[in-house]
Amino acid sequence: LHKEYRRQRQMCIRDSAYVAESRLSQEDFEGALTLAQRGLKRDATESSARHSLLHTAGLAAAMTGRIDLSTDYLRQYMRQAEQPGRIDLLVLGKNLYELGHEAEAIGYLTRVDDDTPDFMSQLSHYYLGLTNLSSGKSSSALSSFDRAAEIDVYAPLTEDAQFNGALAAYAAHQGLSLIHI
Repeated sequence: LHKEYRRQRQMCIRDSAYVAESRLSQEDFEGALTLAQRGLKRDATESSARHSLLHTAGLAAAMTGRIDLSTDYLRQYMRQAEQPGRIDLLVLGKNLYELGHEAEAIGYLTRVDDDTPDFMSQLSHYYLGLTNLSSGKSSSALSSFDRAAEIDVYAPLTEDAQFNGALAAYAAHQGLSLIHI
């Protein structure tokens, strides 16, 4: 009887993970976060369900503006993930940049670009540029902004990268710390 209860409980947790992911994909971020948190409270000992719930909770929390909560869930997710998804790396890196943890942010943001010239690669280089610029690493910032502009899949981001690249070049030349978001 105990084994049957445990099996049913694990099925319920897997179902929660599935429904939470579904809500996330439907852009019901509050619903996804609530379901993921509920599933995590049920002591999700099955690693695949817990992994999914942490991923969903981290992304949903970020989309609802709860950066600290998102960071906590995504850090837990990263500890379990053999190969974390690019979106998880990007969101965690962006969160850490916004929280002022530049060195840690750089570690995640540099792992996003897999030589695919897509929006995620462009955005990761843009945030690498911002992170490096706020850390006073103007030449690294300039390289990151240049790479983001070179990828050029989203014109407004390309323009921002070019502008911030010019600021980074000026800061390097003048020894200033400037940032434009």
